Amino acid sequence: MRAMDKYAGRLLSNGLFDSARIQIDELFAQPEASEGTYWNGKAHYRLGRLYHLQLDNLNAVEELLLAREIQLGLDSLMGANDANYELFFVYNEQNELDIAQQYCLDGLDIAYKIGDPREICVWENSLGNNLMKKGEYKEAMIHERISLRYANQLESETQKSYVLSTIGEIHFFEGTLDSAEYYYDLSEQIKLDIGLKTAWLYSKIGKLRIA
Repeated sequence: MRAMDKYAGRLLSNGLFDSARIQIDELFAQPEASEGTYWNGKAHYRLGRLYHLQLDNLNAVEELLLAREIQLGLDSLMGANDANYELFFVYNEQNELDIAQQYCLDGLDIAYKIGDPREICVWENSLGNNLMKKGEYKEAMIHERISLRYANQLESETQKSYVLSTIGEIHFFEGTLDSAEYYYDLSEQIKLDIGLKTAWLYSKIGKLRIA
């Protein structure tokens, strides 16, 4: 089951939606994925993610909420947090920031409960992004600093690059442009060193240069 689930995840990440749907339907058909089980929750999560990627947010939310309910009922906190994260993105992309923030806070609470530093790092960064979009820059910076501390402890250059770019963006919105450029440059160097995509960051740097 785990291999089947991971394969479905890879298909989704690669944009192979038709193949992903076939694989998800196969997940649902397995005896281990009967209603209310862990793997049933995972299958609903994968289907919700598929709908989200296809921009069918109504069905995405329905599937993701079901996945979350199943996993919480089984006390599978990591499984519930997968659904929380996707729900956060659905509402964040629709600019429904208060709803997005609630899923973010739920996810962060779970991350601290299970004591997973990588989860904490990701969720603190996500909350900082959410607060930044709401214009709550000081509070956003607090959470980005926490995320950066965890990224350094984990020696995760990928996560560090994300956090640094968000810190730069907060400075940009606050009007402290020299600081924004400093953090953008730090993020850019990491991305170039480890081969991460830079298009989003370069769009932010472009806005900074004409500010």
